[in-house]
Amino acid sequence: AQDLGFKGSFTPVIPGGGGYDLKIINDLFTPIENRKIILIKGYEHKMGRAINILKALEKINDIDKNFEIVVFGAFPKLTDYLKSSHIEVKVFLIKKLTHLELLKLMGKSYIYIGNSVSDGMPNTLIEAFLLGAFPIQSNPGGVAAELINNKENGCLINDPNNIDDIKKSIEWSINNRINLHKQILNNQQFAYNKFNFETLKLKINQIYQVD
Repeated sequence: AQDLGFKGSFTPVIPGGGGYDLKIINDLFTPIENRKIILIKGYEHKMGRAINILKALEKINDIDKNFEIVVFGAFPKLTDYLKSSHIEVKVFLIKKLTHLELLKLMGKSYIYIGNSVSDGMPNTLIEAFLLGAFPIQSNPGGVAAELINNKENGCLINDPNNIDDIKKSIEWSINNRINLHKQILNNQQFAYNKFNFETLKLKINQIYQVD
């Protein structure tokens, strides 16, 4: 930007919600070993590719017997698709959950999956870090890679339309569950330090200070 003539000040990257109250987050955290939910962001529209996640899950034997599959923010195209799917899925339609209810679900989930062709940083990815859900996230613009090291503290979906790759990421996350406990807790501590309300409040105040 400076090479093109930008002379203003750069501001830090701040989540759209302005940060998180860690007291609330702590109350919603379920021990990782007790979690049985695979949580899916159900956006299926111009940018969202949630149906590809469901297609990947359908290829995994007994997935709905070993885990409870929950979709939030489901769009009509996704609910229509599920009418012919053989896996059992619990669905919350778009705008049917409050933010607190979504955080409660995240705090009970072992895996969170978001799949989109949009290159922004989803708040739900940050919330997965905070609440201990192992993240599988699309990475079309490289933004998710700022938080996730592939097959270390999460899995990156580099092609949102590649169903087999999504399936492999899910299977890897399930098969390595025992080994990922420490990484999940490291994710949480990282997010606690970076995205808590008090830390971000200071950054926001600094942005608005006038010299």
